Amino acid sequence: MRYIYATCYNNAPIINSCLNSIEGLQPYMLFVVDNYSTDRSYEILQESIKKGIVIRKKCTRGRGRDLALKLLFKLGKPKESDTVLYIDLDTVYTKKFVSYVKANSDVDGINVLSGVSKAGLNRKLFWRDLNNGEIWERLARAKSAGIKVYAIKNFANKAGEYLTNANRGNERAYATGLKLYLRKFKNLVDSQRSRALPSFMYLYNAGEEKRLFNLIMWPMAYFIANILGVYQYSKDYSNVEYVLNA
Repeated sequence: MRYIYATCYNNAPIINSCLNSIEGLQPYMLFVVDNYSTDRSYEILQESIKKGIVIRKKCTRGRGRDLALKLLFKLGKPKESDTVLYIDLDTVYTKKFVSYVKANSDVDGINVLSGVSKAGLNRKLFWRDLNNGEIWERLARAKSAGIKVYAIKNFANKAGEYLTNANRGNERAYATGLKLYLRKFKNLVDSQRSRALPSFMYLYNAGEEKRLFNLIMWPMAYFIANILGVYQYSKDYSNVEYVLNA
């Protein structure tokens, strides 16, 4: 039995395709925290989940992952040696992903890809309340605690072999109007807090649109992130570099 957890917000068009794409991981239990979707995502999950549960909770993505993980332990009651991983419900996974999970379920650490690891490791590896970059913060924290982190070589260029994210870069799938800009700004703040980049220009250069508005917004987000506190686990590297290369 595998134990899978996820968060969800307005992913109705892709949920069934996502679940169909991981059918090869059966048998599994799925635990989902839905952030009060308005497009029937919650109802679709209630109908689609064969073993597991979906609950509703207003939360960031990181907080939602943490709640879903706690739900997994409370209701699923996995053995310490059982496999635990997370998925994104706006993502369709490939057969190569399914094969990778099966082949790497017995590692003595945690995988960058979907956090594939043993249940026992996850009991003490919580998620922070962040809406962007929470994966890198968690992996860097795990590595700093002496946990082995496994990554597919050159994964950034090979990600498409394992998954396709339907809403990547499309924040309008989650918000519109003023809420959209507030969401984008919070994502920038959380991106710095979780990744610990050396300067605001890293944030700016990573953006697709090099507009004056963005040039003003990026340093503001960087400044606020440093006031709130940046989770940095290496004095020489950003958290992403620390996880993948250091």
